[in-house]
Formats: sequence, C-alpha cells, structure tokens
Amino acid sequence: MLFAADGYASHFRYGTMSWTRDAANPLQVTFNVTEAWRADNTDSLTFDNGFGGTFNTITNRTTVGTFTDPFREQYTVFNSSITQTYPSAAVFNVRADNCCRVATVNVNTTGVGFVLDSVVDLTTPFASNTGSPVAQAPVIMPVQIGLVNVFQLPFVDPDPNSQISWRFATSPESGLPPGSEIPTIPRGGAQPVFTNPSTGEISWDTTFGFANDRFTLQVVAEKIVGGNIVGSTPVDFTIELVIGGGSVTASPAVHGAAFKVDMGDTLVHTVTGTGLSPIAWALESIIGPQTVTNAVFDPSSQLLTWDSTGYATGTYIFFISNTAFGGIDGLGQVIVNVGEAETSVALSEPGMAAILLLGAIAISGRNGRGRTIH
Repeated sequence: MLFAADGYASHFRYGTMSWTRDAANPLQVTFNVTEAWRADNTDSLTFDNGFGGTFNTITNRTTVGTFTDPFREQYTVFNSSITQTYPSAAVFNVRADNCCRVATVNVNTTGVGFVLDSVVDLTTPFASNTGSPVAQAPVIMPVQIGLVNVFQLPFVDPDPNSQISWRFATSPESGLPPGSEIPTIPRGGAQPVFTNPSTGEISWDTTFGFANDRFTLQVVAEKIVGGNIVGSTPVDFTIELVIGGGSVTASPAVHGAAFKVDMGDTLVHTVTGTGLSPIAWALESIIGPQTVTNAVFDPSSQLLTWDSTGYATGTYIFFISNTAFGGIDGLGQVIVNVGEAETSVALSEPGMAAILLLGAIAISGRNGRGRTIH
C-alpha cells in the first residue's frame, strides 16, 4: 500500500500554459496548456479561471505522444485548448495545482505538489497585448555534468512592442518547497542563474553533478508593456544530468527554436539535436489555431518545411522527437507565430542549448510576401 501510494504521488512531469485574446472580443481568452504525466498514471489539470469558475485540460485535448526518458520511465504529453469569456477588463490570476511531482533520488522535489500560475491582464488595450508569451521546454532536458552549461528555452511573443523578462518561479507559484525552487546539486556547486533574462538564457555549473541526477525547475516568462506586467507564462520541466561526449551525449535531445513570420512565408528549418547513433526522428504533432496539413518533416535531414499561405494567424507548435539507441526519446518544439502579412518581423529565438552540444540557430529570408524563412 505504501508503494502504491508513492507511485501515485509521482506522476506529474511537465506543464506550461499560455493564453491569447480574441480580436473581436478582447474579453474572450483561449488558454493553451501542454502537460506531461507518467504514462501509466495520466491525469489532467483543473484551473481556477480567476472569476469564480474552473476549466479542465481534458477539454479539447490532443495526445502528442508517449515517450521514454533516460530512467526508462514512460511519460505521455498532452496539449489542450480551452476558451473562457471574462466578465470585465480586469486583472485575473489563473492557477492550477495537483499532486504530485516525480519522486526520485537526488530530485529537489520528491513527491511534493506543483502549481501552474499565470497573470491575465485584460485592462491593457488589445492592440498592445494580444496574449502572453508562448514558451516551451523539453519535458526532459539533458544537461552535461562537469562544465558550465548554457541553455535557452524557445519562446515567442506575438506583440512587437512588449518586453519579455524571464525569472525563476517563487515557491508559492510553483509549489516547490521554500529553498528548493532553484535546485542545487547535493554535493556542492552553484545554482542555475539567468544570464540573460530577456532571452531566457540560463547558466548552470554542474561540476559536482553525477550522471542521472534529476531536478525540477519552474521558470516564468513575464510580458511587460509600459512598465507593467500584463501576462505571464510558467514553464515547469525536468533537468537530468548526463555524461557528455563532445558533440554527442547518451541522452537524446531535440533543440527547440522559435520564429515570427508573415502569413504566406515558408519556414525552412533544420532541427538539431543530440543522441547516440542510430537515432530516429519524427514529427509527432502540430498544435495551432488551425489544422496544419502541408508541413513536411524529413527524418533523414531533420528539415522542417511549412508554407503558411492561407493559414490563420496565431502560434503553431511543432512537436518533434528523436529516439536513440536503447529506445530513449528526446522531445522538443519549434514554435512559429504567424502574423498578418507585412506586419511582423522574421526572428529566430535560440533553442535549448548546452555548451559543446549545439550551435547557433540562424535565420534569413527575402523581403515581402512569400519569403522563405530559414
């Protein structure tokens, strides 16, 4: 009975939530939630919508897939889209909590609960605040031991005149115990730090880490307009320390990326990652305001191509996996925000990175409608 209880109390793996407003009715808000649970004990999230009601992620839920982490534990990833109509132009706090996190030796969160908490500010005019940042992370982020790692999370902000600032979630926001919300390797060493809060760049010295150490971390991307926080996006994910090997690692990873494009542009992006050969790549799922039917992903070259002509504006998330020798999976996301033609600027936000593990992601294109974005 004790074993069964502990098993149930370790099923949450990952969560992030973003939101967008409707142009015709700025009080109508659509929430997009990505969550992951232990495959043999999946669950869902119930959110307090901030004005006396609730919504659950079982609504409009899509299964991205089931994957295997380096501990050979399987987890299932879901994505949900839920719309709520708010009663007034006010500031609302949207929050979900559940029990419990992964419970494994050396983890900083053994068996405790978790929280996803977001600010929804509807007082700001729609023209300058169409929604929160969209951010993702690998459910399992492999980080090398014995060096100073630098990695970034892919994110995109649909509004051109806002500022994004990243920080670590506080204990009340994340549900992590006070003092453990920013993990420290038990044998010593520094905590992870944001080296560039505007890009989400995190640095962590793992000199004293051991392979298979596992830590939970929650970060928050805050959107700032006119000096005020008008929206926030939490990202709660797991870091597993691995043995490095120059340009390869025993744990597979998919390096995320994010782009802003004009409607009608064609995205051409080579997805990068790590993992011992042989390694198999796959496009698992595409989430967005409209079903995408023409995207092409070549597993042999990792080339992702998508012509956005005729698709609705908004943010699309391409979930891409790689499977290394032994059946261990990596999972990452390419985030593409499609804006009205001639109004958005093509950008590249760096994907998840670690020193000695990946190079820079670049972008180029042709001016005007119908550009090709790399």
